[in-house]
Amino acid sequence: MSTSKGRITIREIAAAAGVSTSAVSYVLNNRKGVSDETRSRVQDVIQHYGYQPNINSLRLVSRRSFNIRIAIQNRSSPFHDFFFHEIARGVLEGSAQAGYNIVFCNLNNTASSEDFFHGIDRADTDGIIFFLDVDAVLINRVRQEQIPAVVIDGHDTRSDIVQVLADYRVAAAKATETLIAHGHRHICLTGNNLVKGYFNQVFAGFRDAIGRAGISVPVEWVLSDNDNEDDARSSMLKLLQSGVRPTGVVCASDILAVGVIQAVKSYGLSVPGDISVVGIDDIVLSRYIEPALTTVRIDKVRMGRIAVNLLLHLIGGSSAESVVVPSDDLILRDSVRSI
Repeated sequence: MSTSKGRITIREIAAAAGVSTSAVSYVLNNRKGVSDETRSRVQDVIQHYGYQPNINSLRLVSRRSFNIRIAIQNRSSPFHDFFFHEIARGVLEGSAQAGYNIVFCNLNNTASSEDFFHGIDRADTDGIIFFLDVDAVLINRVRQEQIPAVVIDGHDTRSDIVQVLADYRVAAAKATETLIAHGHRHICLTGNNLVKGYFNQVFAGFRDAIGRAGISVPVEWVLSDNDNEDDARSSMLKLLQSGVRPTGVVCASDILAVGVIQAVKSYGLSVPGDISVVGIDDIVLSRYIEPALTTVRIDKVRMGRIAVNLLLHLIGGSSAESVVVPSDDLILRDSVRSI
């Protein structure tokens, strides 16, 4: 078979893979009905020749729009954008590889499910990916509309919707263990109990690590009312002004770590000279702040790619199970020292 890259037809793909044209169609539409071995052979040929399906033809044949909606929420800090930009990158890469378009839509916390669905053309939407938790009313409406949906970085483990999750308990334990391994025993936790499931995981991981090390932490050293870097700066400054002097701080996110570092500096102390700080997430900003932040990496791009893959399974009529990504990858930078 002689054909240039990108110009191959479905019939030629079938011939090269030794399968029927219908099998190729099943693979292109991510539908059940072919074996894993057949699917792999077809995908190898598609990748080798750089085949790009004609989207209009696929829409007619499959009765799909090849549009995925990404529902995002307004957050209280612009630094949250760093986190979700990386997730979005994974979503965009995964969807482009599958031949899908992405349509972003804003999911305000105050908007009703009616407001959200009013702006959605069901015939032009194959599935929805939600960033963060969504309320039960909205989830029930998604089910009523029979729209395939996946939640990324949600924290409601009781929900039966398919999710892509980070294990913040493991991440918090790793962050705490890092301080303990550097000799720290006077350790403070900065978190956000406004998102209960998230904070519960972080606190559980913190408690696991200090418990294994035989360390007790006063309840006032758990700073839980922090939604953004300004909150973290304020609560940490208040703690220091009360005469409390931890040697290390575990932050539930890099965003909160930014505020903690600001507070320590404004109080006339240094990081890590006086207080060591560890974050969770490894957003891009963490390597550029001063000092560069030691943090536990959450693979956000991978989360985005996995979410697209799960959603495509649901769109194709297959079942899908929630996925928890590994969350214990320590990135050791300059904000921690041994004592």
